[in-house]
Amino acid sequence: MSVAVGTMQMRGPVLAASGTFGYGTEVPLLERRALGGMVSKGIFLRPREGTTPPRIAETPSGMLNAIGLQGPGADALVRDYAPQWARWDFPVLVNINGESASEYGELTARLDGVPGIAGFEINISCPNVEQGGLYFGNDPRAAAAVTEAVRRRTKLPLWVKLTPMVSDIGVIARAVESAGADALCAINTFVGMSIDLNAFKPRLSFRTGGLSGPAIRPLAVHLAHQASRRFSKVAGSSPWPTCRATFHAIREGSMSTEIPPRPIESGALQILATEHWSLLATRALTYQESLGRVNMFLTILSGAVIALALVAQADHFGPAFFAIAIFMLAVVFLVGVFTVARLMALNRDDFRWVLGMNRLRNAYLDLHPELEPHFTTSPYDDLPGALQTLGVETSGADRLGSMFHGLQTLPGMLSLIVAAVGGGIGGLIAAGFGAPAGIVLLSGIAAFVLAAVGMGYWGSRSVRRLSPGLAARFPGPRKPPT
Repeated sequence: MSVAVGTMQMRGPVLAASGTFGYGTEVPLLERRALGGMVSKGIFLRPREGTTPPRIAETPSGMLNAIGLQGPGADALVRDYAPQWARWDFPVLVNINGESASEYGELTARLDGVPGIAGFEINISCPNVEQGGLYFGNDPRAAAAVTEAVRRRTKLPLWVKLTPMVSDIGVIARAVESAGADALCAINTFVGMSIDLNAFKPRLSFRTGGLSGPAIRPLAVHLAHQASRRFSKVAGSSPWPTCRATFHAIREGSMSTEIPPRPIESGALQILATEHWSLLATRALTYQESLGRVNMFLTILSGAVIALALVAQADHFGPAFFAIAIFMLAVVFLVGVFTVARLMALNRDDFRWVLGMNRLRNAYLDLHPELEPHFTTSPYDDLPGALQTLGVETSGADRLGSMFHGLQTLPGMLSLIVAAVGGGIGGLIAAGFGAPAGIVLLSGIAAFVLAAVGMGYWGSRSVRRLSPGLAARFPGPRKPPT
């Protein structure tokens, strides 16, 4: 159900009213995609701190707020937010504020033509400091002066956000229309107050605040109807939390009949996101266990070496030392073998989690293919895709499980240490039988090589032996032969 408001075409009739979505970047993509457009939080020419807390107070079926139009200023908006808006698939209007008509005009000139800014919404609920603090929205001449000042600086769509605190909103509507407004957003919040009966003081630091919520919706509809009787281009109302641009579109017969975009699969996205977070958490636990296993083995090895040093000092490398050393290192060797086995199992598990996340990304792109440029990891569950997600160069896929690849992994590095323990056992056995130093050295080297080759072959087979359930279901595009 696309809607045309003036010259602005939107894919749907629901907009986010100023202040309800911040600058849009704070809101998940899923929520933003439900909008036909958005009006940013109010901005002044220069940064503004706003009022001191407390700023919000709940009321029956509503809320009072006195934020004080806090904002980062025009320069920060152009630098930090507009570039992101330029990549979105719906228009963003900027809610502009000022304390004089000239300030509104200066702010518009600063923002006009900035990529990502599709139009302006003038907030005329600000006090006019040049005329003693009278609110622009309460005086048709002041409202028209602001509108004219903005219109002179831009050709973009121009909406005016009316205040409900007037005796005849239609008079203000006619004044801003004559000054160049393309549409109205009726209404802003109602001024209200809440008292803390225990403290005998207002609940807001500013004393009063703007009332929004379901409670004011009937009032907003009434005022929008009043404004529409005087203003032929009324855009709708923004009463309670969203600005709806349907009133004028339906009344003037400008509702589009083009096919709307595909509905958002919110349920599917929520399930996919939940599973993605679950896999991320499981990967974190896998890493934690891997590091814990390595630390435990190294602690056992360090304790055994220190204990053997004390035995050697006490026995002067006698027969008791050789017997104790061979037994203790044999235990350390077995613990190391079991540790490597567990690390290899954890690596296979981690590979499974990576493939799972790649499949989820594939599902994300199936729902929203326009997101693909934002992914640095892979949506494919073949080996190159898994390596890309793991941060491994895909050119090394053919070396997976090789010696050089294995030595870079935790199981590979730990296998070398375990093989060194095996070599030590071989040398100690030869020395215990009284063999000369050369034979002891050769025995140690032979035991080390035998243990290293055996564990390397074991690790290589473990890497290549994957569950049939991990076979690629969403392989990446094949590269043409070079």
